[in-house]
Amino acid sequence: MNYNEKIVNQLQHLLQRNNDASQGFIIASNNISQTKLHNWLLDYSKKREKFSEDLMVEITKLGGNPDDSTTILAEMHQAWLDIKGDITSNDVETILDECLRGESYATEDYEEVLKTYKLSDSLESLLRKQLSTIKNTISELETLKKLYDAPVEIV
Repeated sequence: MNYNEKIVNQLQHLLQRNNDASQGFIIASNNISQTKLHNWLLDYSKKREKFSEDLMVEITKLGGNPDDSTTILAEMHQAWLDIKGDITSNDVETILDECLRGESYATEDYEEVLKTYKLSDSLESLLRKQLSTIKNTISELETLKKLYDAPVEIV
């Protein structure tokens, strides 16, 4: 496997991670009755969709064929989120914890790619920008978790 193929494989992994996140935020939003939080989760899902679109362009530039799917691991995690939500009466804190967990994994993946591979300036800039957004989202999710710590009605 040549170097470009290795980079394409890593970008493909990030693409799937973003697809997973986008779907996860939609699932989370569907389990939240608070309008502002519901909308925030949906908006962030759209940001992750945009990340996916940008990564697909980069994969194509490098000669790869983007696979716009989710991972089986994410599908299992999303099913677990649904089950866990049912067991815990869909409390906001649990849902936000699951979002935080996914964002932490994404951060690790981005940092690994940036640390391991020599990327073009434009690709490195794109990944750093996406990583920065994910890290900011972690902070926002932690703040939201504190705000919604009190018992609330969940759908």
